[in-house]
Amino acid sequence: SGVVCWLGLATKEFAYLFDICSLGPPGFKHGLAEILENPKIMKVVHDCRFVTDALRHQFQVKLVYVFDTQVINIQSITI
Repeated sequence: SGVVCWLGLATKEFAYLFDICSLGPPGFKHGLAEILENPKIMKVVHDCRFVTDALRHQFQVKLVYVFDTQVINIQSITI
């Protein structure tokens, strides 16, 4: 029921913030989908459940190669 409004991406050198409400589907067609669906680029996200679902339903983008810090934290607690 929610929508993706902002998407933040960072490299070692720079951080980028994308206004998805303004960019809409063309933003993903012109490069963002290529990054998010690239299996050679690790995406580090905290609790990616909502954003993964929203990106898939809104923009037909599937996150690939995701390191979810919430899952790692939960696994560490249960050990």
